[in-house]
Amino acid sequence: MVSPENEVVNLSETLLATQNIEGWLNDLERSMLLTVYDKTKACLEAYPPFKEPRKEWIYKVSRIILFF
Repeated sequence: MVSPENEVVNLSETLLATQNIEGWLNDLERSMLLTVYDKTKACLEAYPPFKEPRKEWIYKVSRIILFF
């Protein structure tokens, strides 16, 4: 996925276009939602309660998730 700010986020799973376009688009949508879920989960798990400054943490996680 590519954000309007040109940040690239790799999908959590690889998709192959082996079926009709509607099926592939449904799989793509599901994969995009799964990826956002995975990235959000990783972001929340990486959030430091008081271990490191927030400025440093922000640059370690996907910034797309920070705007949801």
